[in-house]
Amino acid sequence: MLIAEQLILLLLDPQRGELEVRSDATDPDRLAAAALLLDLAEQRNLSHRNGHVAFHQRFPSGNLLLIVAADSLAGAGPGLPLASALDLIETRTRPTSRTLLEGLHRRDVLHRQRRPAWWPLATWKYPLRSSQARNEALAVLRGDA
Repeated sequence: MLIAEQLILLLLDPQRGELEVRSDATDPDRLAAAALLLDLAEQRNLSHRNGHVAFHQRFPSGNLLLIVAADSLAGAGPGLPLASALDLIETRTRPTSRTLLEGLHRRDVLHRQRRPAWWPLATWKYPLRSSQARNEALAVLRGDA
């Protein structure tokens, strides 16, 4: 499971099926884009020097979001400031959090329920179907902490 998917599981309220962030200034898409950057680094497709990152693909990815993120960095040149790389990934993969939620739904980790037409925000919510996946994400977080 991708770091980005684990992050989304940790941000998700299991019963309500909504992403919870503690601050209005924290965008779930921005957090997911940062996690995608970490996923690329974990696959050893990024090099980092003096605050700049460069993409060097070693192995192709089977995940569509990682492919889009990698392509956006590959087209940016040999070195890009870290903040710019994050902006680029966020822009090219938006709506990142919704795409990750949909992917987890397709793999039967989440339910997908339509909200009433009068609901002012997102039209879907994603309650947890598999507590095992969330527990594994929590175990990874606790193990790394």
